[in-house]
Order: sequence, then structure tokens, then C-alpha cells
Amino acid sequence: MSQSAATQHAPSNHDQPQFKHPHKVMLGLYIGAFLGMLSETSMNIALPDLCDAFGITTGTAQWMVVGYMLAIGVVLPCVGFLLKWIKAKTLVLFALVCFAVGSALSACAPVFALVLAGRIIQGIGTGIVLPTMYAAIMRVFPPFMIGAANGVAGLVIMFAPVIGPTLSGILIGAFSWRAIFVLFAVVALVAIVCTAAFFVTPIETTRPKVDILSVVASVIGFGCLVAGVSLVADMGFSALVVVLLVVGIVVVAFYAYRQLHIDNPVLDLRALGIASFRTPALMVTCSFACTLAIMYLAPQELQRGLGA
Repeated sequence: MSQSAATQHAPSNHDQPQFKHPHKVMLGLYIGAFLGMLSETSMNIALPDLCDAFGITTGTAQWMVVGYMLAIGVVLPCVGFLLKWIKAKTLVLFALVCFAVGSALSACAPVFALVLAGRIIQGIGTGIVLPTMYAAIMRVFPPFMIGAANGVAGLVIMFAPVIGPTLSGILIGAFSWRAIFVLFAVVALVAIVCTAAFFVTPIETTRPKVDILSVVASVIGFGCLVAGVSLVADMGFSALVVVLLVVGIVVVAFYAYRQLHIDNPVLDLRALGIASFRTPALMVTCSFACTLAIMYLAPQELQRGLGA
């Protein structure tokens, strides 16, 4: 989905701006994207400790994952449109500040509700940074370098799950679960400095007409769908879960139909009509779903099930 947002901003070759050091321009976004994925995969290790610290169930602690993904799911579809209204640099700085503030809030929170609130704020930052990175790549790099640049971006993102669980385990063992959020805040500050110093706004703000109905449908549809799917594990197919899933599916279907029939869509879904884009997008989606599932289930089994 993040890459489909990027396709809305891909310039033609003749108006491609040239940057002398494109990777330097992208450094803040690279760090921000890495931080988003690091946060997504590191937190799973800390869930058992959160259960013990606040006396909550595993199902309640799971909201640290669900809330984060919910925030991303709500924000991400709107980023392509936001980039047409707000300068990319301003939007990225806002996202990184959100991540830093959310991390600091979670690190200092005396109750679980505030830890979760900080986690959701982090999700807002990640939901903005990831698609913006791909949109910026299409502008910052010349056409012959875009493939390699996407490879670098993928490497940066997928490096986080490699070190995240181990790093968080070390921090919890040496300090506590709060140290993970302190690390997030420090890395976010580094990303803010790099973005402020090097990032150049590569996306033109055209300020098209805002389709409020699409924005509302996006928030309700994706929010209900993510929440419904996430709650199945804890509540089964209860009345609430079924209602959330039905509302989510219906509203997302309406949202998709509307994006295909208005002049200024919030998210240009016509990219999915291109087989060479649709097929790899589905493959990446399935692969990423498996990765996230294993990264959540494995720590729970190892720590709670086997006592490791």
C-alpha cells in the first residue's frame, strides 16, 4: 500500500530533479523507516514483561501491537493525499516528532493506558514515514537508480526485524522494558536532526480538493477492519468482532469504489489494475503478514509457553 501511494507522486523522467547526494537527502527517512519497523518487531519481546509490570492479560497487552497497527492502517491510506497539501519535509518532521513524543510517553508512563497511548502515537509516525519514503525515492533519484534505491529502502526496513528481537531482549535483560522506548526516542531524535539537515522537499504541493467522505470512509473502514481482525484472537467471532469486520469490509468496498470514480482520489487504486504492480504487491503483502505473525507468536510461545 505504501508503494501504491508512492505511484501517485512519481514524476515523468523529463522533470526529475537531480540531487548530488540522493542517499544523504534520504538519510532521515531511512532512519525513520528503520525505526518504524524496529518498533514493530521489538515490542513483541516486551509483552510478557508488560503483563507482569501492570498485572494485565496477554490479550490486553496485545493492544500494544494492535493499537500500533491500527494507527498505521488508519493513517497510511491518507498519506498520498496529505503530501499534496503539506510539504514533505514538514510532514516527515511531524511524523518523527510524533514518534519521539510517543516513545517518551510510553517510557515514562505509570499506567498501561498511557503506554498504549504513546504506542498509538508512534504508529501515526510510522504510518506517515513509510509511504513518504517511497514517494520521495521516486523524486530524489534519477530513473536509472530508482530500482537500486528501492532495494536499499527494502534492506533498511527488513534489517530491523533481524536485530529488533535480539536488541530488545538485551535491553530488557540489562534494564527493563522502558529502555526499549528510550532507544526509540533517541533514534527518533537522530532521524529528526538528519531530516532537518539534509532532506529536500521533492514533492510538489498541488492542494487538490479534499474529498471529506473518502477521508472519513478510510478512517472508519480500515480502522474497523484492522480492529476486527486483531480482536478475533482474543474475543473469537463475538458480536462486536463480527460487526467490526462487516462494517470494515463494507466501508472499505465503498471507499475503493469511490476512489475509482472521483477526479482526486485520496489513494489511487488504479495502480492495482497493472499486473506488474499488483502481483508483487500481493506477494509482499503475504510475506509481510507471515513475518509479523511469526514475530508475534514465537516470543509468546518461547517465553510464556516454554518458560525460556
